[in-house]
Amino acid sequence: METPEARELADRLEKFVRGSASGIFNSHSNFDIKNPFTVFGIRDLEENLRPVAMYIVLDYIWNRVRRDKKKRVLIVDEAWYLIKNKDSGAFLYNFAKRARKYLLGLTTITQDVEDFLNTDEGKAIITNSSLQIILKQSTAAVDKIYRYVLLNGR
Repeated sequence: METPEARELADRLEKFVRGSASGIFNSHSNFDIKNPFTVFGIRDLEENLRPVAMYIVLDYIWNRVRRDKKKRVLIVDEAWYLIKNKDSGAFLYNFAKRARKYLLGLTTITQDVEDFLNTDEGKAIITNSSLQIILKQSTAAVDKIYRYVLLNGR
């Protein structure tokens, strides 16, 4: 398939197969998901790889959660990385909507609650949350989330 489109796709994927990101995505992992507590750290990745890595990790977790039902808690720190992009925001929203069905408690953490209030998916996650804890936010942000939650019946 030597079409220009195929060549462009191959060029874009090369970074992940043979290039600078090849060690992340083209080999088996070395962690044991059966541990009682597992942390997936993506802090040291390049900025442009973090959302992709977070999406891959969440997809892996989602498949495990659906396959093996048991009580668990998933904490997504720096959730704004996902919520700021439409596709990954929708993925996180669907995750939040369906988690309880699979006995999964979901906690999303962000430094600035307005990151969530600026997207439809973020607003939906807040609205569907049974509990919102707001720590060290600006007064304006606290007022904004209070008004939003109050107007949406929570």
